Amino acid sequence: MAILPEAREENVVASLFKYLEANFTLVPVDYAGVGIREENVDEWVRADVMLPTPRYARQVDEQGNMGAEYLVMLNLNIFKKQTEMETVNVYRNFRIRDTLADLFRVPLGITVRDWVGSAGATIIGILQTSELETTNLGLQDVLYQHNVTSTMRYVMKWEGPS
Repeated sequence: MAILPEAREENVVASLFKYLEANFTLVPVDYAGVGIREENVDEWVRADVMLPTPRYARQVDEQGNMGAEYLVMLNLNIFKKQTEMETVNVYRNFRIRDTLADLFRVPLGITVRDWVGSAGATIIGILQTSELETTNLGLQDVLYQHNVTSTMRYVMKWEGPS
């Protein structure tokens, strides 16, 4: 069985990160722990994607391809150093949180593109937002933290048995 573009997790994660990169510019974003040196910035967002394995698969199209609905969880942690909070508008974290929450509001469809096979030229699906949760985690050590979690649904598919 061949892996179809719709079944490549890389395409889902890359599409989410490209969407965030194109639409969010308030603070630097640390994509899954790559790219930000925390000692060099006073505020940033850390973006992590979780793709739990689905429990069952079924036929998803008339060509006999198999697939499963995945729950995709995007976890966005907003960090602001305590010293920065004391000198800048203390409501800035709420502005960042509100901007991120609006980007992943329910309902919303985010285009998934084939970044592996066609450098993003081919649309292969839609991530459908289904839940959004925000949590104020307050001050921990020297960091003020706020969390935004978006849960989305996506149908991944692969070739069925011949």
